[in-house]
Amino acid sequence: MPVVEWGSKIQPEVQSALVADPSINYILPIYDSMAAFVVPALTLSNRQDVRIASYNGTPFILDMIRDGDLVDMDVGESLSWVGWSAIDGTMRLLCDKGTVSELNTPLYIFDDSNVKDAGVPAGYGGYGDSHVEGFSKLWGLK
Repeated sequence: MPVVEWGSKIQPEVQSALVADPSINYILPIYDSMAAFVVPALTLSNRQDVRIASYNGTPFILDMIRDGDLVDMDVGESLSWVGWSAIDGTMRLLCDKGTVSELNTPLYIFDDSNVKDAGVPAGYGGYGDSHVEGFSKLWGLK
């Protein structure tokens, strides 16, 4: 559903699905920020046994993992690494060095065992910074 409808439609849709199928034990929102509207549906449905897993590495969701708020895991991607990769692809194109069809950025699975790597409160950390030196070497800046 479109982002503008998350606040009005996710909660009732999730509640309806939980009532229709009591065997549901996980909810997988496409983007982790959707979990902000899934959690109230679980609470109102008295279904704290249902867990959430998602994608994006949004800091407030990582805080929810750390605090034990029904989110079990979240797959994150370093915004810094994505940015450096995008610059690399753009510059290759502008300098007639070919095109890049994939950014090849790594994903990091956050759960209760490693969510502290993102900081407390969570930020956009936890991914390391080896890409900065790697791209600097690649581009002849070091």
